[in-house]
Amino acid sequence: RDLLDKMIALARVKVEVRQKPEPERKADTAVTQADARKLRDTTGWVPRIPLEQTLADTLDDWRKATGTRPA
Repeated sequence: RDLLDKMIALARVKVEVRQKPEPERKADTAVTQADARKLRDTTGWVPRIPLEQTLADTLDDWRKATGTRPA
């Protein structure tokens, strides 16, 4: 949901979010979170491009591909 909220903020257009109700399955997890700390500690890897820039670039690429611009 955090990524969706960030993308909506970047979109600068009105967005209606609708979630399709699906039956719960035993294998579903309520919340999944990633922690890159172990990867950084083991390999020294650090992101060079901020997540916000990646989202903005993705949105811009989509807009170019579809000829869509914010209102």
